[in-house]
Amino acid sequence: MHSPKLFEHPEGRTNYRIKNEYGNYTTIAIDKWVADILQEVLEDVAEYIQSKYGIALARWPLITRRSRGQIIRSNAMKHAFLYQNVHKRLLGWNTDDVLESLEIKPK
Repeated sequence: MHSPKLFEHPEGRTNYRIKNEYGNYTTIAIDKWVADILQEVLEDVAEYIQSKYGIALARWPLITRRSRGQIIRSNAMKHAFLYQNVHKRLLGWNTDDVLESLEIKPK
């Protein structure tokens, strides 16, 4: 999978089915490129998402469902960015390439 343009993430989402605080199944959508990276590096992405849901629920029990989903999506994206080599292999570029194009040296 390569992005249609350099330094852009492809569109699309991947849905994961998880259980909410009532034990009912619900769906959370993660950006496809994030899901693709996580599927390469994690044994079970759905289990990872479920565990993050439990943590968010315990930490912020009164926030809205939408806010909880955004926390989970942000965490998943942050986790995906840890794997720059996979990012480059799947998308054709990574953060180092962006920084290099801006003449900024990566740390």
